[in-house]
Amino acid sequence: MKKIAAIIIVTFGLILSGQESNKAPSFRLESVGGDYVELDSLLVNGPVLLNFWASWCKSCKDELPDIHRIKDEFKEKGLSVVTVTIDNPSAVRRAVSFLRTRDLDLMLLKDSDMRVFRSYGGTNTVPFTFLIDQERTIRFSKRSHTDYKELFEEISKLIE
Repeated sequence: MKKIAAIIIVTFGLILSGQESNKAPSFRLESVGGDYVELDSLLVNGPVLLNFWASWCKSCKDELPDIHRIKDEFKEKGLSVVTVTIDNPSAVRRAVSFLRTRDLDLMLLKDSDMRVFRSYGGTNTVPFTFLIDQERTIRFSKRSHTDYKELFEEISKLIE
């Protein structure tokens, strides 16, 4: 009887942990402008597209114009687009410069210690992109380059 009770408890625990595994971790990060941004405050307005990147990553920089286009396409529908640089503090200025020189008006947060990046399952691979609904459920994630078409399709499933 004790074995059955133990199996039930373990199974129930696994089920509960599986339900939580697709929840986006809360975060509070500083923007390059010095303000602090929290995931929960962004979700009040609608879903969030969250993109981790670094200025040394070519594929990250290649996808940012598509992410900017998505931002413009869905901003009136409540989507917040947030980019997070995992560059070390001395390299953050390169990320800022990259966005400015290409007229990419994207919210840029700093995660130099990669604490938030790791909480989302990140290791050393970027880009890493997430679509998070208002209940903090991760509806889409990709651990490599993504493009406009793929993002548009995923966001359209959530917003329309």
